[in-house]
Amino acid sequence: FEYPSWLYGEPIGKIIKLEVEDCPRFGDTAYIEMDSARTAFICVDMQIDFCGEGGYVDVMGYDMTRKPGTTTNAIEPIKRTLAAVRGTDINIIHTREGHEPDLSDAPFNKILRSKIIGDTVYVSIENPVSGKVTIRRGVPQTDKADKSRHGFGFRSMKRAAAKYGDDNLTVSVKDGVFTLQMALRFEQPEQTAADA
Repeated sequence: FEYPSWLYGEPIGKIIKLEVEDCPRFGDTAYIEMDSARTAFICVDMQIDFCGEGGYVDVMGYDMTRKPGTTTNAIEPIKRTLAAVRGTDINIIHTREGHEPDLSDAPFNKILRSKIIGDTVYVSIENPVSGKVTIRRGVPQTDKADKSRHGFGFRSMKRAAAKYGDDNLTVSVKDGVFTLQMALRFEQPEQTAADA
């Protein structure tokens, strides 16, 4: 069977032929062909909340061992696949769950869940601003003439977010209000015999 050129088009990459288990009739061998230049490996939600220590799944008490049926079980196969795909013309796309900085698009139950689990402190700072604020790569740009003498506070906040909050600091400007938000996770100190 050949794909008609009007449907599939001429290959622009390498043709990859894979045997698949889902055959129309038992015992048949079926294959799928992909043009590497028109193929993407999509990696969804590989983030701490779903498969890392201290994330939501872990804090809720779910099994985080790498055995079948757990979220962490996907990590090693994904690593192997990424290693095989990197260096080819196959695109790699990572997605993650995210929300607007003010969480206006987050369901209430997620906001509430996040506030009541774990040892997390949520910081939200709002200041009125006038004029245009330029944000490049998540960093507000100063309009001062001597740029070397500004931005120390923001850089300190970025370091704290990287160290204690998985680098989750976000900034935004909306309706004349500059908003900075971050979540900081703190571990509880271990109890000693004297604390008991």
